[in-house]
Amino acid sequence: MELQRISGGQSNPTFFVSYANRRLVLRKKPPGVTLPSAHAVDREARILQALAPTAVPVPPVVVFQAEPDVVGTPFYVMDRVEGRVFNSCDLPGAAVAERRAMYLSFAETLAKLHDVDWQAAGLEGFGRP
Repeated sequence: MELQRISGGQSNPTFFVSYANRRLVLRKKPPGVTLPSAHAVDREARILQALAPTAVPVPPVVVFQAEPDVVGTPFYVMDRVEGRVFNSCDLPGAAVAERRAMYLSFAETLAKLHDVDWQAAGLEGFGRP
C-alpha cells in the first residue's frame, strides 16, 4: 500500500492511496479538538452516498469508518477520480477552449445538483437547501 498526503487543503487531511491496483482517496477528521460542525467526514460521506444514484457525478464511497480505531480519527475512502486540481478560477495552464469546456461542465453539474430531490435522496436531515 502507498499513501501520499495531498497538500493545499484547508480542512480535512486528504491522502492518495494505492492499494491492490486500486487508486483511492482517504479523507479523515484531523486529530485534536474541533468544532462540532467542522470536519464532519461523516456528513461528506453521507452526501456522496446520497448523490451516487443521481446524475451528479461523484466518486463511489468505498468505506466510512466512524470509530477512530483504524487511523486515529473517523474517515472515509472513495474511488479516485482522475483530473487536475486548480487553485484559481482562472484555471492557469488551461487553453481557452479547455477553460470554456470546464466552465460549461461546471454549470451542467450544478444544474444536475439542483435537479436532485433532496428529500428522496435521504438528505432531509441537512435542512432545506
